[in-house]
Amino acid sequence: MKKNDKRDRSKKKLRQKQMTASSERSADQKKENQTARKKKRQNPSEKQRQARKPTAKKPLKKQAQQKQLKAKRKPNGKKKSGSSGRLKKRKLKLFMVEISLTLAVFLGLFFLVSFFAFKIVQTQGYSMTPTLNDRDQLFVNKLGKIEHFDLVCIKEPGTNELLVRRVIGLPGDRLEYKADQLYINETEKVERYLSAGMAQNGDVQFTEDFTLFELTKEKQVPEKSYFVLGDNRPYATDSRHFGFVSEKEIVGVVKFRIFPFHTMTVF
Repeated sequence: MKKNDKRDRSKKKLRQKQMTASSERSADQKKENQTARKKKRQNPSEKQRQARKPTAKKPLKKQAQQKQLKAKRKPNGKKKSGSSGRLKKRKLKLFMVEISLTLAVFLGLFFLVSFFAFKIVQTQGYSMTPTLNDRDQLFVNKLGKIEHFDLVCIKEPGTNELLVRRVIGLPGDRLEYKADQLYINETEKVERYLSAGMAQNGDVQFTEDFTLFELTKEKQVPEKSYFVLGDNRPYATDSRHFGFVSEKEIVGVVKFRIFPFHTMTVF
């Protein structure tokens, strides 16, 4: 029995030795394999290099593709710049069209309103000095109500020439001048606008004596008619020469002088 036990023990020891030796061998082989792999990684073979070549080419292809895309984008960029320029031109054209339309509408409204509401008139001659001078620009209100001593723009009977004169007689008035004094309906009226002209005329009578009946064979101003005189009485052509002015021949009431600017005046 003792011999058998010894044999068994010896067999176990051999097995253990064999197992340790095999484990040591496997560990050594693993180490050798790892070192070999490391060497292969550090020094790849030709096959591995050839296998790796296409992987190196891949980024080159990507770079080439990117270059092609950039080259394609360049003309597209030019097209974009060209399209933006066209858009700017279109916007300018639309802006100019809008401005021209607004100007056309404004001018159309201006002329339409001026046709019915007002008129710009230029004086001719010296019949209204010193109140007005030759070539003064006047604003005439076509819708204004006519009252005594208003300045009005009229069409001269017979010639239709535009004149500016002062209203002395309204429809139904009786008029008379005596010694440079105006009487309307037997009432004395002061004409302050004549003071400068009368002062320049000196002692000579500024307005000749007359009655409405002596000039027109009418005792009073007819309906829808007016009697007008120029402020420069010795030289003016007015109702003393061409008679009454009908309502149709009156363009409007002069409201103010526009030009010259330094003499701008409201009447």
